[in-house]
Amino acid sequence: MNSILRLQRTVGNRAVQQHVHTRPSHAAGVLPDIQRSSLKDLSGKPTRQAFVSIDDAEIEATDEFKKYMNASSVWQKTDKVTKQEAFLACRLIIEAIQRGQAFKWDSHARGFMTTARKVIAITKSPKADCPNAKLKACVKRADIPGGLSNLAAAPGLLEGFFTMEIDWHENDPGCACCCGEYRQFVRGFFQINGRKQTKTLANGKTLSEKDWNEDSDDKGHAYGHRDMSEAVNDQFIPDRKSGCLYRGFDTPGILNAAVGGKHVVAKLEFKGQKFDRCQKTFGPEQLWKMEFDGEVPGVDKGAGAVG
Repeated sequence: MNSILRLQRTVGNRAVQQHVHTRPSHAAGVLPDIQRSSLKDLSGKPTRQAFVSIDDAEIEATDEFKKYMNASSVWQKTDKVTKQEAFLACRLIIEAIQRGQAFKWDSHARGFMTTARKVIAITKSPKADCPNAKLKACVKRADIPGGLSNLAAAPGLLEGFFTMEIDWHENDPGCACCCGEYRQFVRGFFQINGRKQTKTLANGKTLSEKDWNEDSDDKGHAYGHRDMSEAVNDQFIPDRKSGCLYRGFDTPGILNAAVGGKHVVAKLEFKGQKFDRCQKTFGPEQLWKMEFDGEVPGVDKGAGAVG
């Protein structure tokens, strides 16, 4: 934990905060967050992913969650909102606020609760024959990166961060969330002091300067496949089999103190696409780049920059 907090201080990027906030607030040596009373408080900066770095206890403490669960309210007397529905609705509200969407409880709370209820109901009655050529993936919203950004350097660390989000729906006949998947491909290179590095990707393939290969995390876990295990940075919600929401994040770079004090050149190109596993078709390509050319600061025994 100390090393993670050091990285948070030095690089200050969101990827490190994801790791910190997946720990319970009462974990030894970690101070609890300041008490927050509103979902808007949880949606501010630094940005935290609603389904990764904000835990149930933080949401339970908000006014909005308490309103959904208030025994004397219409939400309980008439709607019988469950805890699972309230948690999901609150996380969807947080994401909407982070995207810049206006949120007023009286005007919008019911819409988010209804969405949460629909999404959960779909996973409770999954389509047993999915994938099936008679079904298709219907996209409600997709937020896949684009453009160019630089990798960030800190003592013994070179890292970037981006998120991938897709929402599917079953509002039309033949639409099935279980058909929807995500695919991510990468090409490029890492060079340390003039020497090219080998980077292993999904299916045992390696990073190529010319060929697109399917991307994966450092454990070889490819992104967006429903038949793979759940991972903190690769989730289908409420469940992997038929969940209508996909939330992923990636932290490309080098996390190795030995890189400190060395000149690094990195040029990475990414390609992200929606994938319909029922129709076996890809959505439009979304392309983005991440680059770096410079010296990575060294690390001394006190975890500070040297030189």
